[in-house]
Amino acid sequence: MIKLGLYFRLSIITTLIFLISCQGNDDRIGAIIPVPASFTNVLIKLPIAELEEGINKILDQQLFDGGFALNKKKDSLFLKINRKERIDIEYYQGRLHLALPLNISAIIKSRLLGVSISNAAKPIKFQAKAELSLGLNIDERWDLEFDSRWETIIWNEPPNFKVLGLKIDLAELIEKEIQTHKRPLEKTINEMLKDQIDLRTAVERLYRSIQKPLKISATALPFYFTNEAISLRGDFVKTEIKDTLFFQFEHQSILRINDVQLSPQPLGVLPLRTNPLSDHTQISSFVEFRLSFLKMEQAMDSLLLGQDLNLEGIAGKVIKVEISPYEGFLKWNLTVEGDINGIISLFVVPSIDEDLMIRFSAFDYELPKMEGWAKITDWAMHRAIEKYVVSRSSYDMAPFLYSLDDRIARGLKKSPLSKNIDLALTLNKFTPYSKGMNEVEIQFIFQIEGQAALSIKDKLFIKKK
Repeated sequence: MIKLGLYFRLSIITTLIFLISCQGNDDRIGAIIPVPASFTNVLIKLPIAELEEGINKILDQQLFDGGFALNKKKDSLFLKINRKERIDIEYYQGRLHLALPLNISAIIKSRLLGVSISNAAKPIKFQAKAELSLGLNIDERWDLEFDSRWETIIWNEPPNFKVLGLKIDLAELIEKEIQTHKRPLEKTINEMLKDQIDLRTAVERLYRSIQKPLKISATALPFYFTNEAISLRGDFVKTEIKDTLFFQFEHQSILRINDVQLSPQPLGVLPLRTNPLSDHTQISSFVEFRLSFLKMEQAMDSLLLGQDLNLEGIAGKVIKVEISPYEGFLKWNLTVEGDINGIISLFVVPSIDEDLMIRFSAFDYELPKMEGWAKITDWAMHRAIEKYVVSRSSYDMAPFLYSLDDRIARGLKKSPLSKNIDLALTLNKFTPYSKGMNEVEIQFIFQIEGQAALSIKDKLFIKKK
């Protein structure tokens, strides 16, 4: 019976040791894994006022200079049509509606008894307002395509006059010519606008800019945010909001935060345009955070060096910290001096809770070079060391991560891109996704959700040379 009881107790102890060992193996740090792709689906807001300003800057003052025959007698009418003032633009029913104030100068050339006469020295001048509408599309090369429709022309005063013996109803003539040549006229307007507006170059600049590293921390331990582009999709969005034109961008990329500025990588070439996969604007991202063991040592120096270490009444101070990987653990070598002297080797694993607090748990320890520790029992030593490590070395990631949107926005303001856009970025949910390490650094990946919007301030539309 005694032997059976002893065997039972040994079995229980063996089972507990096995379970504890299995738990430790589950908590060990695995290898570094590839970072999942991030999707950023954002609406770019182009205020109609900015679009209006841009078109007014790039559209030439002279809109038409030409003539056409009035009759079979070789009488001709020559018109010069110039933009008088700024073009006004409104957006409704899915189209841009343009109102162009015009100055019109008319010259008649007539032949009388074989002699050519004209009023070129004193042209007839009128004022009018042309109205047309524009539909916007974008081709696979990110070039704008225009679908213009001539709507009407409104005269300030009826343009009826008599010159050189000819009675002219200019309104009827011009409107007749417009109706006759409406499609070629609309095509000319489309080509003129397409020739004047270089959206592709603007998108290329944006695409290059978002791939450049941003310094997001200027402290003694700087961090750099990088965006490795995979794809870019986009299309116009039709809305009933009259003062803003919306363009939806969907960007797929790999996001990283590093404690060193990586060597510059070749910037991705602007891909052919395709439509967004989703019309739901959101950020669904995975951000990799890498920290070298050397930088971890520097951080731990500020937390542990010179701090009192009390192990069941035996005091000491940590004077040096060394961190390295060891069989799925972080191995911390703490050099201490005081009542005990030497090196304590801790085998720890980090964990991140739902509050984004990084904590280190000591699963085991060694005393390879230690004097004065014999009075401490093994269990007391383990308990004291774990208590010390957990209390001294936890780190709250929440302030850093929840200010990441502000850090990115501040970094963007220092880049040339800030002259052209305003970024509204909100990152509001962070979830630990994975951890891993290699010989030199540790990797954390966080899943991030949020919202973003861009507003164009200037120079989205670039005049082609």
